[in-house]
Amino acid sequence: SVTGVQTCALPISPADVEAYRERLEYALRVNADGTVRGKQLTFRFRDGTGSYVVRSTDIDRFSLVVTGKGAVFSGHAVTARVAADGSETALPGVYAFSVAMTDVAEPGAGFDTFAIAITAPDGSRFHTLGAPRAQLRLASGNLGVRLS
Repeated sequence: SVTGVQTCALPISPADVEAYRERLEYALRVNADGTVRGKQLTFRFRDGTGSYVVRSTDIDRFSLVVTGKGAVFSGHAVTARVAADGSETALPGVYAFSVAMTDVAEPGAGFDTFAIAITAPDGSRFHTLGAPRAQLRLASGNLGVRLS
């Protein structure tokens, strides 16, 4: 199985770490028979248009590929805009996401890398951070990719 339950934070701009911070939380386990358990991913980000939270509704078990210490997976999510008081307003439709991550070291801060792409219901790019072949390093936290 592949397991990981980690939280990581990554600044978009080193000059403005607190203004732009991404947060990824995930728990995923794929059993030997191919069933996916613990299918959850939460991604929070703030950009020039506001703060958002993306929560997975499913993870495609056929999308999961593990190579050494790296993993990629994708799925679908609901998305909400987050107000300053923490209240959320759901955005309409189902969003798609794909994640690529590499568990480089323990602890992972400054070493582990990840990328995420979120696609809006109309197929347009909603948010992208890094790319599968150009993942960004974590500023804090740790990613876990385990084979057992």
